[in-house]
Amino acid sequence: MAHDECPPKRTRTPPVLVSASINDLDEELLSEILKRLPSAKQTTACKLVSKNWCSLISTPFFVSRFVDHYHKRHPDEPTPYAFITTSFGDDCAKLFVHDHAYKSSESLMKLASYLPSTYHPGLKYCLSKIITSCNDLLLCSSQLHSKLYYIFNPQTKKAMPLPPFTTEDPSPLIVGLVCHNQKQSFRVVRIREVESTSKLLIAVETYCREVNKWDEVVLEPRPDQFRFGYSSCKLGFTYSTSAFSWNGFMHWLSKDNKTVVYNPYKPGLFSMIDNPASGNGCLGASQGSLVFFLLVDMGDASAAQIWELTDYNTTQWIIKHSVPLKQLCKSLKDPLVFDSEDPSELTKDLKLLSVDPNENHIVYLANFGKLYLCDLKRKELEVANSSALDGIGSDRYGNGAVHLMFPSWPTTIPAVCPNT
Repeated sequence: MAHDECPPKRTRTPPVLVSASINDLDEELLSEILKRLPSAKQTTACKLVSKNWCSLISTPFFVSRFVDHYHKRHPDEPTPYAFITTSFGDDCAKLFVHDHAYKSSESLMKLASYLPSTYHPGLKYCLSKIITSCNDLLLCSSQLHSKLYYIFNPQTKKAMPLPPFTTEDPSPLIVGLVCHNQKQSFRVVRIREVESTSKLLIAVETYCREVNKWDEVVLEPRPDQFRFGYSSCKLGFTYSTSAFSWNGFMHWLSKDNKTVVYNPYKPGLFSMIDNPASGNGCLGASQGSLVFFLLVDMGDASAAQIWELTDYNTTQWIIKHSVPLKQLCKSLKDPLVFDSEDPSELTKDLKLLSVDPNENHIVYLANFGKLYLCDLKRKELEVANSSALDGIGSDRYGNGAVHLMFPSWPTTIPAVCPNT
């Protein structure tokens, strides 16, 4: 009987070794992975992996995807923010930092140690001066050479020096900084009066990051649009006022109860908004809208109010909160500060500092070196810090404070300016 023949043995094919690299990941897949990292700090640390990763993470397209995904995961997370005040005689600014819970036990940190001072020859030991802000960026200058500006991000500790502006007058009436985070676009604006015997003239100096230079235009604004009433010049700005930047526009208060709005991307385009009421006020942004916080002097009916601008085109304001000042002061129970029944006495020494960007019923005030948190919804006033603002009272800042936001992705400051 014949035996069945055994089938031939199969030879096992050795595996093919494929040289794979993390750089071989598809860019779309890599973006999907990186945008899911918990924070911008962890994501930017991945730039060190390779040049490809660094290039991808640095693109505005990726930043936009990361921010969108972050806010979808944290839809109700408030934006951390701070405001900065400077007292008379201080050698540095004081930074009051708020956490998400906005507790009253927050600490003060000195900002001077973070401010660069070595960008120009001869200025190594020169202290920096904070001029204004936009989002998470500060516009600073040298204390000794105020023609030298730079933009600084306290989160990343990065700074970008600007070329000196050309005018011989280093003291403008209005200074503003506007930035678009994802576009990495900056504008710095200085508005000053031009001497003229026959007509009102203003010079608008604008620094454009894309071309890294200052441009100046001289304008003759309409008298009905720029009636300000400043005693020593025709414009009537509060001297060295810092504009409040929001939504791509500069805003500041005039002396005739109006808000001036300027678009730095369209030189010469000014508009005026009638304020809803007269009184001691400051501008801010909260819950996606421009707001106006003011103390209205109406005798015994004097009140603290928050108004919200509903539409730039119709310039319509709606009142969100209004609380009698007497009621607020009685809730404080601090006779050492508020010991008068006269509403005008209650408000004459108050300095309006900031509106909470996440809750428009929370505002901050200063009085005799103390910082107060005012909750207009609960109709309560409380001491937030009893020694935070010793000596405050300077009108250096138009809004009483320079504001800082801490977004989910910090604004990128290039290491080298274009065309330098």
